[in-house]
Amino acid sequence: MRTVHSFQCAMLLSSLLCLPSLAGCKEDATWKSEGKVSIAAGAELLKPWLQELPRWSNWSVFNAEGLAANGPTVSGPPSGAGATLVWRGANKLVGGKLEFSAADANAAVSYKSTTLADAPNGTGRLTVVPDGKKSTVTWTDAGKLHVADAVKKAAEVQAARDWMIQTSLQKLTAEAEEAAAWQAKMKAKQVAEEQQRKREALAMPKEGPADGD
Repeated sequence: MRTVHSFQCAMLLSSLLCLPSLAGCKEDATWKSEGKVSIAAGAELLKPWLQELPRWSNWSVFNAEGLAANGPTVSGPPSGAGATLVWRGANKLVGGKLEFSAADANAAVSYKSTTLADAPNGTGRLTVVPDGKKSTVTWTDAGKLHVADAVKKAAEVQAARDWMIQTSLQKLTAEAEEAAAWQAKMKAKQVAEEQQRKREALAMPKEGPADGD
């Protein structure tokens, strides 16, 4: 009787604590990914790339598989709090949304992400800090899972988000530096044209006083 009683107590305790050894038991686990890059472009050029959600498709690979399977839909304002990106994967049960929230002075973007399937919900933040003629962009993405085998899944999520952040920042760097170089070229051309106009104006002969004056 003691053996049966001890077994029943052990099972009751396991169910209360939700031990990972039990099939289907849910655990808590967290992930946090971060990437940082220095870009040869001004902060004012970079912020629209981050803040305008429709432009994310030009550089971000956030949930690339879902976005590629069935193009995203942007709703709400194009930027700022409430701007929302909704996507569906090949499987109708797979999808989710990313919604911009309010940002502080240094945060170009803050967001929260949710999913329809047994996948992560989290928050993210992108900041742009001027550094002379360059800017430092930092992207952090973090969240918590409450699912079966959460520790393993959180590790998988972090690996996927690490790749997503690094790949996106590389694409952002290439796109932004190309745009910055083009802007610099156009500005130099305008300066040269203005200087040429001034030289031509100085070279023009001055008209003398009219006859009879």
